[in-house]
Amino acid sequence: MKFSIPKSKALVPASGKSLVAASRSKLTVFRFTPEAVAMRDTALETAKSIVQVTTDAEQEIAVEAQMKIAEIKTMAEVAWESAKRPLIDYRKKMDDAAKQFIGALETEGVRLSRAVGDFHSLALARQRAAQQAENERLSQLERERAAELAAATSIEEVENVQEQYNERARLEALHAAAQVQPMEPSRVEGQQIREDWAYEVTDIWLLARAHPGCVKIEPRASEIKSLLNAGVNIAGVRGWREVKGTVRVGKAIDV
Repeated sequence: MKFSIPKSKALVPASGKSLVAASRSKLTVFRFTPEAVAMRDTALETAKSIVQVTTDAEQEIAVEAQMKIAEIKTMAEVAWESAKRPLIDYRKKMDDAAKQFIGALETEGVRLSRAVGDFHSLALARQRAAQQAENERLSQLERERAAELAAATSIEEVENVQEQYNERARLEALHAAAQVQPMEPSRVEGQQIREDWAYEVTDIWLLARAHPGCVKIEPRASEIKSLLNAGVNIAGVRGWREVKGTVRVGKAIDV
């Protein structure tokens, strides 16, 4: 049984002020310099002029263009990472502070949700038990009626049996109504009560085989390549060799 409070109203602090004290200085526009754009465009134009590689000389030109692209790409990535590092650090501080502040609220909220849920679960169990007892009583009454009807030897006896059991059913119903019945707990304004499934996966592989739509499976590239290098024929995988030309460039330093 789960308890929750619907988010239907806009929540505003009583003071009308924000709950956090944070620096909100205006961020400047992030862009690459005209020099960087010119370097990129020149490298791209050079690369586009190379349609194919058919000789050693053409390969040297292609590798030189490839290295230039790799160098500019590396320098741009370093500059980009350096520029956003203060924002990442600031965001981490924000997240840590928010998690610490909200974590205590969530923990206590979950505890209260379980307490209210247990209260309603107990009430529901009592209602179900009372209903089951009533159903059993009615079933027993009908079994006794059927037994006496089966033993009747005349229409008059059948009518008497029906009359007796109808009156008995009426009196027992009045008696049951007079008893204190388990009542469903009242609902507090803004409260939602619902039953939901809780579960524990006891065998992930059995679940995957029986209900593959209930699991998420992703291939692990390095492990697959390692087995392919070892000559293993991997079930469910088609592997082939590809030749790629790559270059190594020096480590970029942001200035």
